[in-house]
Amino acid sequence: MALPSMLGAAATAAPNPMTVPVKGLATPEDLGLIPGTDWIVTSASATQTIKNARTYFVNIRTHQVRPAYPDNFTAEIDRDKYGEMAPPEVVNFHGLDIIKATDGTITLYQVNHRVHLSPTEVVGREAIEVFTIRMTPAGPSLQWRGAIPLPSWVMANDCCALPEGGVAVTNTAFGGQESFTALVTGRSSGNVIEWHDRQQGWSVVEGTDLNAPNGIAVSPSGEHLFVCSSATKQFHRISRKNPHGDRATVDLSGLPDNVTWTPDGQLLIATSVGEMAKLFAAAAAGKLTAPLRILKVDPVTLKVETVLEDNPGNCAISTVLQVSRNEIWAGGLGIEDRLLAYRV
Repeated sequence: MALPSMLGAAATAAPNPMTVPVKGLATPEDLGLIPGTDWIVTSASATQTIKNARTYFVNIRTHQVRPAYPDNFTAEIDRDKYGEMAPPEVVNFHGLDIIKATDGTITLYQVNHRVHLSPTEVVGREAIEVFTIRMTPAGPSLQWRGAIPLPSWVMANDCCALPEGGVAVTNTAFGGQESFTALVTGRSSGNVIEWHDRQQGWSVVEGTDLNAPNGIAVSPSGEHLFVCSSATKQFHRISRKNPHGDRATVDLSGLPDNVTWTPDGQLLIATSVGEMAKLFAAAAAGKLTAPLRILKVDPVTLKVETVLEDNPGNCAISTVLQVSRNEIWAGGLGIEDRLLAYRV
């Protein structure tokens, strides 16, 4: 959808977001626009009130809602590429990305986590679930194609589809108390890993030892990765071929989460205003709330602009996605039965 960006400089007043009803949706941590269509797809994980995670397609113009996983999918596994396995019985979807190939095939990658039913019962898997999105006269549907199991030392957060094929994933923390302490205090806690095929498996992207690597995007050419470091409030551009010689870092005014492309080739970042340790403490106390600051970054100059600020209350916005000339949709933790839509 080749729409020009209308995102301006800093907002002078907090906006009043519209609500896009999506009954049954819980924790839409990430959103992705299906290329060439008016539809987005969500991630989802269960909450106390919505115990079964389900993802949805939502039309950005009509606000029509269609089920995605597990209510609107077929399974046709690509055994050569992914091996022998079954579709996930339970899901806990985190970051996602969508790519359209030159032959028209649309592929969706979704980070999937295990589900902790109790302190002693854990179900599901840590993997990247891979789908083909099929467009029908009634709207989109999913075809599950396989999954890419993640290494045991990876705490996956976001992912981006690589233009040459495969996927890159942010490993926010290696696990364990030491890694968590490093994350919160701004020290290196994780990295970026890539997967291209089963024969090569996962590999660490050199030069990506970062603090809390979170949102990730790749340039259309595949030359650079763009990675958010949450606790340090930084945004990195790292060359995949020359990660030590060709890299740049800019400081942001908030804790960055996910990053998405705008139709005119800018990068949009959802950030929370505050400090990581304080936000974690508030969430642990059942008071999940974080003021939102949406930033726009030029991928070439790395110039940063504030698009808008808001305090949506009782949630933490993790993803913002420009869906039209002057509208940004948002999802995040603590959100149920809806998405938010900001006019800018």
